[in-house]
Amino acid sequence: MLRSISKNFVKYWLKICVKLFIWRHKPQIIAVTGTTNKYAVKDEIYNVLKEKYNVRTSPRNFNSDIGVPLSVLNLPVGYHYFTKWVIILLKALAKPFFSKSIPEIIVLELAIDKPKDMDYLLTLIKPKIAVVTNISEQHLESFEGLDNIAHEYLKLAKSVGSNDLVILNADDPRLKDVKDIKAKVWYYGIENECEFRALDVKENESGEGFRFDNTEVKINKFGKHYIYAKLASLAVKKFYDSVVVP
Repeated sequence: MLRSISKNFVKYWLKICVKLFIWRHKPQIIAVTGTTNKYAVKDEIYNVLKEKYNVRTSPRNFNSDIGVPLSVLNLPVGYHYFTKWVIILLKALAKPFFSKSIPEIIVLELAIDKPKDMDYLLTLIKPKIAVVTNISEQHLESFEGLDNIAHEYLKLAKSVGSNDLVILNADDPRLKDVKDIKAKVWYYGIENECEFRALDVKENESGEGFRFDNTEVKINKFGKHYIYAKLASLAVKKFYDSVVVP
């Protein structure tokens, strides 16, 4: 009971600090969700943007109701240490007013375990770009069906404004032809026709390679999920190449 009360207090405190930080500094938010491959996609997006923009991204697994606000505020986790949490919460309160380096863009990973998890995360942030990687059975016991899992993830996509962007995996059947998305929608994939499709996929001596838009793309890693991550990052890059970050 005490632990539950303490966590609720930490969540509420961090939520206030995050909303103050975003209101005051107005960083653009890119949010990545899905059952798997969130970290690779988030990392690739960060890498493609960091040379041109002041970008910050979340550490691995900072993707929950506590991890997301800590990521926005660029703070560590306190684990089970009361003293550490006191220091973190005091620093969180100072962040909206005394941060030295304010990112133009923050790339976040969002995870869910049960229904309505995404609802809470969306009270913290409003993304300019949302990426949904895939839908699989990882949390099936909490959702009673893949369609319900998809519904929860797609709340992120449906929260994006009409002038912004949603990026979806064309090779996942539950992410094709999604209704009620206000934003522009771009698809990426390998198997199905889409805006950002990897062609002539093949391994080389150092990793994966493919052709996109008459250009040969090489990735120094092995695995299809890295191809998907690169494609999603190319979509983000194209979007930012066509707009100006305030």
